[in-house]
Amino acid sequence: MSKWLLYIETFFLGCMALLLLIMTIFELHIPLLRATEAYKNWRFTLTTMRVMLGIYGTLLVILTFTSMLFIRRGRSLTKETLDFIGFLKIEIVKTTKWVYYRAQLESSGKVLLMLLIAGIGIRCFFLSQPIRYDEADTFFNFATRDIYHLFHYTRPNNHVLHTLLVRLSTLFFGNSVVAIRIPAFIAGILTIPMTFIVARLFTGKTTSGFIACTLVAIYPYLILYNTLARGYSLVILLSLMMAVLMYRLAEHPNKIQCFLISLITATGLLVIPVFVYPAAGLWLWGIGMLLLRRQPLSRILRDVIYPSFFMTFALTVFMYTPTIIASNGTELITSNIFVTPLGRDEFQAALGKHFQDITTIFAQGIHPAGVLSFLILTTTGMVFLILKRHWYSVILLPTLFLALSFLLLTSRAVPFPRIWTYLFPFLFILCDTGITCITEKGRRFLPLLACGVAFIASLHFMSTQVTEKYREGGYFPEAPALVDILHKEIKPGERVYALTPANLPLHYYWWQRGTPHEAEPAKEEPFLREFFIVKVNHYDLEDFDMSHNAEPYFSLGNARVYVD
Repeated sequence: MSKWLLYIETFFLGCMALLLLIMTIFELHIPLLRATEAYKNWRFTLTTMRVMLGIYGTLLVILTFTSMLFIRRGRSLTKETLDFIGFLKIEIVKTTKWVYYRAQLESSGKVLLMLLIAGIGIRCFFLSQPIRYDEADTFFNFATRDIYHLFHYTRPNNHVLHTLLVRLSTLFFGNSVVAIRIPAFIAGILTIPMTFIVARLFTGKTTSGFIACTLVAIYPYLILYNTLARGYSLVILLSLMMAVLMYRLAEHPNKIQCFLISLITATGLLVIPVFVYPAAGLWLWGIGMLLLRRQPLSRILRDVIYPSFFMTFALTVFMYTPTIIASNGTELITSNIFVTPLGRDEFQAALGKHFQDITTIFAQGIHPAGVLSFLILTTTGMVFLILKRHWYSVILLPTLFLALSFLLLTSRAVPFPRIWTYLFPFLFILCDTGITCITEKGRRFLPLLACGVAFIASLHFMSTQVTEKYREGGYFPEAPALVDILHKEIKPGERVYALTPANLPLHYYWWQRGTPHEAEPAKEEPFLREFFIVKVNHYDLEDFDMSHNAEPYFSLGNARVYVD
C-alpha cells in the first residue's frame, strides 16, 4: 500500500483534532447546544464541556503526530490497533481455556448446575419483593429520564453503569419491579460459578468450590442485594473476575493481561467509585504474587504497575467522560455527600460503631451456631493454606484488608456496611478450604452435602422471608398494599403525602397504576381530603407542616394513615 494512502489516517486524526480545538477556543458547542431541547439541562456544564473538548482535542493532536511517526517506520496506528485487538482476542481465549482446565469445570458441571438452580430459585422468589426507596430513586431520577440524567451524578444513588443497564432492561422488559432488578439479578447468578472458579484456583483440589458456591447461593445478605436494583452485585462479580485475571497475570505476566485487568478496574469504578476498595486490594495481591515468583521489583514496576496505572486512568477517564460533563466536574463523583471525612476522635468512635453494625447486619438470619462454625472453618482454612504453603491464597485476605484499612484511615470516612459485600465470596472460599481439608477423603460426600444444604437452606429462607429482616435501602413493604387500598378511596383532586423512605416506593406503585394522586385540588372543590402516610419509627405526623387537623384513618403494618 502506498505510504500516501496511509497518511489518510493522519489527515483524519488531524481534522478531528482541529475541529475539537476550534470548538474549544471559539466555544462553538454553546450555539450547537442552544439549538437543541437538551440545552436546558446541559447549560450548567458548558465550562466543563469546553475543558473536556480541549483535552480530547489535545489527545487527538498527540495521536496525529504518533500516526506520522508510525507511518514513517512503515506501519500505521490503525494497523497497530487492529493487531492489539487481535492479541486481545487471543489472550481472552487463552485465559478462558486456562480457567476451564485449571478449575476442572467439565468434571464438576452437574453439581455446579444444581447449585446454580438453587441460587436462581431463591433469588427468583425474592425478585418481586416490594421496591425500596433507593431503587425507586434510581429508577425515577436517573434510569427513566433523558441521557443527561442517566449520567448526572448528583448523589451516590446513581451507580452509572448499573443505571445504564437498568435503562436497557426496562426498555426491553417493561417497568415492573422484576425488570428493574434484572441487571443485579444476573450479576448475582454469575457470581456463583465465578466463586467456584476462584476457589479451585486457590487450592487446585477437586473437592474445592462446592461449599463456597453453596454459601454464595444461600447467604441472605447476598440474596438481598442480588434482588435489589443496586450496583453491588456487579461490584462482587467484577471483583471475582479481577481475582481470576490477577492469578493469570502472576503465572503469565504480559501487557495484554494488564489491559484486561485495567478494563475490569475501570468498569468497576464506573459502577461505583468505591470499587477502589476491592481494586486496590486485588492489585496489592497481584503485586504480592509476582514478588513471590521472585520477579524483580524494577521489572514489576516497568512491565506491570506503570502501564496498568496509565491504562486504568485512561480507561476510567474515557468511561467517565459523559458523567464528568453531566456532573459539571469530578467533585460529586469523588466525594460522597452521605459519607464525609471526620475528625480523629469522631472517626474512631464511628469506626467502632461501624464494626458493630457490620457484625449485626451480616449475621442477620443466620443461626449463632452457623456463624460460629463459619469462623472456625475459615480459621481452619487459613491454617491449612499456610501448612500447605499455598502462599498465593494465604496473602489474598491480608492484602484485601490491608488496602481496605489504608483507604479507611487515609480518607477518615466511614462507608455504609454494604460496601464490604465484595469480601464475602473470598471469606466463603476460605471456609470452603477449611471444610475440604477436614473431609479429605469425602470426595463423593462433599458435592452431595453442598447440594443438600443449598436446597434445604433455600426452602428455609424462603419460608421465613429472610430479606424482610434487612431494613436497608429504604424498606417500606406496606407501599403496594397501601396503594391498593387508597386507590379505591381517593377521588380526583385529593392528595397523598409521605416522607422519606415511604414517599418514593408509594410513588412507584401510584405511577404503575397511572393514578394522578398528586394533582392539585380543583378550585371549585377546596375541601377535598388530604391523606398523610406515616412510617412508624422513621417520622411522625408532626413532621408534616400542614397536618394539624388530621385524624387517624387506618393502620397497616408499620404504616399509619391519617386524613384531613
